[in-house]
Amino acid sequence: MMRWYVVEAFEGKDFDVCLRLAAARFRVWRPIDEIKISRRWAGRKSDRVTRAIRKVPRFGRYLFLEVAMSEAIRWAISATPGVRGFICAAGSSEPAAVPSELIEFYRNHAPKRDARGNSIGKGDRVRIAAGPFVDHEGSVVDIDKRGILRLEICIFGSPTPLIIEVGHVELVEQGQRPPIGLAVKAHCGRKSA
Repeated sequence: MMRWYVVEAFEGKDFDVCLRLAAARFRVWRPIDEIKISRRWAGRKSDRVTRAIRKVPRFGRYLFLEVAMSEAIRWAISATPGVRGFICAAGSSEPAAVPSELIEFYRNHAPKRDARGNSIGKGDRVRIAAGPFVDHEGSVVDIDKRGILRLEICIFGSPTPLIIEVGHVELVEQGQRPPIGLAVKAHCGRKSA
């Protein structure tokens, strides 16, 4: 029976592993997100801004692979150069199968990036709009520069941490923003010469 599994590649080898497994006629899926990058270059006479689009694997060095698992196939994939191994269930050495519904969810619900910039910040109250925790509300504990949120939601009566992309949540209530520091206020109040 064909099932999905997660293969971990060594750092920086995920693209090579994907090509090798695809060339061996395995069904491999490696989702890629496009990220806009702006760089400012300071010159003597003027500043220059360059913009580019960078393609980044959504799950880093992890690949999804659909196979009918057997010892021979497991050994062949594990022996592929660049493969670190399979993701296994806790306390087991057997590869853990990923539900096909989860793969379909990831394929059909790519995270949406906010074109106006990220309007969600620390302390905000958000509602989860997609996935297994849909309609749960939580507060944002942290957000990184890639738009990955660390939420705290209440499940079974206790706060539970959850990692989710910013495109899968909706803002419910904006939290308290930290006050602007005195140095920033002084700088903003100065007139340029």
